[in-house]
Amino acid sequence: MVHLYPREEVLKTNSEKRVINTLSFVCLNAGFSFRQFARLSPRSIIIASGTLQPLNTFASELQVPFPNLLQNKHVIDKRQVQLCVVGSAQNQIEFNFSYVNQNNEAMLENLIESIASCA
Repeated sequence: MVHLYPREEVLKTNSEKRVINTLSFVCLNAGFSFRQFARLSPRSIIIASGTLQPLNTFASELQVPFPNLLQNKHVIDKRQVQLCVVGSAQNQIEFNFSYVNQNNEAMLENLIESIASCA
């Protein structure tokens, strides 16, 4: 993924502000980084999560062979899971977690408060 975004910078010499366009390249392929890790020849790699099923699909995305896999059934019953879609905070501010709001602390605080109120 390629992303171009403007970034404001203050010059040290005269405190003048100028806008610098920054070009970022983001690799969204997990296999690229994981292959570099596997080249270090670790004796064991343990990946644990409750959301990796189907495991063969997840393993193929990492692009590294896994000779030994252990996959257990889920430990909770489907009746113990609740799914909710929360579109706005308790103060009626709509959640918007787009790139523009990635550093918006107020948005994150509203999310935390909303999650805590459901617990």
